[in-house]
Amino acid sequence: SNPTDWDLVASKGDTGATGACCADGSVTNAKLGADAVTTDKVAPDTLTADDIANNAVGNATAETGAAEDEIVDGSVDVQDIGANAVDTSEIVANAVGYGDINTNVWGSVNGSASSLPGSGDEGTLFVDDDLNGGTLYRRTGGSWVKIAPGVSEAAADDSWDTVQDRSAVGSDTTTACTEILAGATFAFGEDGCMKRSGTSYVTPNPGSAVFYFDGADYAVSGKTTNFRIRATANTNATAGGQTWTVGMYPATNVAGAADNLTYTLGAAVGNTVAFASPGASTRNQGASTTFSAPANGWYVLGVASSAAMTTSSVTEFDATFQVQVQ
Repeated sequence: SNPTDWDLVASKGDTGATGACCADGSVTNAKLGADAVTTDKVAPDTLTADDIANNAVGNATAETGAAEDEIVDGSVDVQDIGANAVDTSEIVANAVGYGDINTNVWGSVNGSASSLPGSGDEGTLFVDDDLNGGTLYRRTGGSWVKIAPGVSEAAADDSWDTVQDRSAVGSDTTTACTEILAGATFAFGEDGCMKRSGTSYVTPNPGSAVFYFDGADYAVSGKTTNFRIRATANTNATAGGQTWTVGMYPATNVAGAADNLTYTLGAAVGNTVAFASPGASTRNQGASTTFSAPANGWYVLGVASSAAMTTSSVTEFDATFQVQVQ
């Protein structure tokens, strides 16, 4: 009796053996004592998703936050979770930490790129902890693609940096400072004057700005180093009437009598910037095509003239020797 109705709890001749003693739905929560049903009383695979009410299994009470322990730590294994059973919408933000991910999820390989596995799932990441101090590869399109520079590598940079920069003024004036002669090569001096190859100048006047270049100063492992010349040539109201070739010229010899210095300049190295008969009152600029590092040695930034300048003409030059690492 419960307490006014009679409920069937055993059938005639019931000896406790397995059998259907109760109609579907006849046993309610109120008729079951605490811990009346334990795991050993539930046959494997007898409960389906339809038998479990929403929120029947949780991990904490809303009021206290205390753990309910309905799922024992470690009781759910990989085999217990169907494919695609858990997606991002079912994972609370910040619920999965670094320590929750098996280290085998991430691949790691020691050695050079040639040590990478021959296969791998698309998007798999591999850490090569030896190449250039450590770098990262991603499996993309059936091959391994390096997606990060090594620790010891410089990052690729498409910008151009200045190695040397010089300016000078040329004219038809017959002075040692600015006169431009036909077929001559000139260094751009530190004082803004033209220093003609093979012509002495008196010290301590500013020199021809000779500098030493060493390609190793700009080499980066695993990267390509490019060089170029950027130049400008601005004229006054009288056109000069010749072709200027601005570039990097080797200082092949240094000499000079007492209190004098004389530099001899060779042919331009790398690539140059040519200004062919720039017009009067014009501003002209250009950049050479890229070239590899020239041989180590002494150089100047300067210009070669195809002809003497026209009377009253003046041209101001600027040349920059630049480097790029890609």
